[in-house]
Amino acid sequence: MKNRNSIISIAMLCLAATILTAGIGLASCTNALSGSTQQSESSGDDFTVSVFLDGGGENAAGAKSLAFDNVAVTAVTVLVFNASGERIGSGSLEKNVSSWGGKISVSESGSAVFQAVAFDSSSKLLYVGRITKTLLGANDMVTVPLGAGELEGGSIQGYVPTLSLAVNIFAGNPSVAGTGTDALPGLFINPYQITTDGKYLYVADMGSNNIRRVEIATQIVTTFAGDVAGAAGVRNDGGIGNLTRFNSPRGITTDGTYLYVADYANHAIRRITISSRLVESYAGTLGATAGATEAAAGSAALFNGPSGITTDGVNLYVADTTNNKIRKIVIGATDDTRAVSTIAGLTGAVGTAGWLDGAGAGALFSGPQGIATDGTNLYIADTGNNRIRQVKIADGATSTLAGSGATGSLDAETGINATFYGPSGITTDGAYLYIADSTNHKIRRVEIASPHSVTTLAGTGSAGSTNGVGTAAAFYGPMGITTDGLNLFVSDYSGYSIRKVQ
Repeated sequence: MKNRNSIISIAMLCLAATILTAGIGLASCTNALSGSTQQSESSGDDFTVSVFLDGGGENAAGAKSLAFDNVAVTAVTVLVFNASGERIGSGSLEKNVSSWGGKISVSESGSAVFQAVAFDSSSKLLYVGRITKTLLGANDMVTVPLGAGELEGGSIQGYVPTLSLAVNIFAGNPSVAGTGTDALPGLFINPYQITTDGKYLYVADMGSNNIRRVEIATQIVTTFAGDVAGAAGVRNDGGIGNLTRFNSPRGITTDGTYLYVADYANHAIRRITISSRLVESYAGTLGATAGATEAAAGSAALFNGPSGITTDGVNLYVADTTNNKIRKIVIGATDDTRAVSTIAGLTGAVGTAGWLDGAGAGALFSGPQGIATDGTNLYIADTGNNRIRQVKIADGATSTLAGSGATGSLDAETGINATFYGPSGITTDGAYLYIADSTNHKIRRVEIASPHSVTTLAGTGSAGSTNGVGTAAAFYGPMGITTDGLNLFVSDYSGYSIRKVQ
């Protein structure tokens, strides 16, 4: 991915009630958010944060237009959370750089996490940042330093988040599985993989045969594509949004313009145009008998239960699970330019499940499910082998970064000495890999740099949906994981929910 070193900051000010704009509500800043003078939350006091840039007020000369790396920043979203990862801000969320008028009210004691994301005019994410601080009273200021972030492989990379490891339920209800109309918090049935463009989460909700969208700023869930009643099938391919059908979709990724879906039981790759919600077949023979055929034209190729997918903007890469191989699809404008080949694993036939590192065609996998990329390498959650694998995009050379192959949950300084149990989801911020270690009910982290140290970030190791910090929190079969550059978002398969690790 590109390396951009520009840093910007967004400052926030706790203002006196007398200068608040109408419509936001009066707020008192006479008390600190924490400290000996803090009144209890039940007192009804609000705290208002006014957004402006680089120490200038709303009308400062530098606050009206902004450009970094020759790309204009036109809007900034600011969110405020408590130490448990729960939203405590209210009011207008997204501010246009040309009109800084809105405020965010905070009405909870204790320190707060201030999170900011900067976008260009096409809603492309450019910068992200966060800081934890306690406001100390009227006219106190919080500065959030922002670093460059970039969408790559279905996650935001380039900014390594400092995580408090607070885990909460971001969307869904662990006690209720279901499809659903637009809702907050919405319902899921066995959410599988998950991707983000920094503004929305997109979830392959396997049990409801739908693609769901969650707006990060508001946590509102919508059914983006697929039958709202959850019917499976291939109906109306080439149709719009909810008029189409999927069959147990598992994998999903985005390049910001399209979503690409690994439609598991239809043995095909589908593409959704985000702006119009147009759904169409992209590669594989939709609904056909499973196979492993390579082809110069996408529709002539065959897949066998594809579960994971990622993109570097040039090609799609698919974890073709039951074929025990990693496939490559050239991104092309027409079917005859979408050649499908195998980048790692046995070429042209169903691969034998096994574990072997080496040159592309000589490598062996066992039911690989999750796949991510940083633009140079592919990273594979090799589920049946209990290992994390790396595949070089340039030549398909395959190696093992972490996992001895034994079943377990052992952390280790040297990656190959660690153990996993059915790792299914994987994402990267460019420096670390984050693993949804499904049968261990844990979230693990692998450092990309040698010796690939493995640590457990969150999860008790027992199935559950308890919120908490780090290993005090419980997951229930986490399957997918992505990062918006600031948080980890986990699709908790048997917990029917999307969890956030802040």
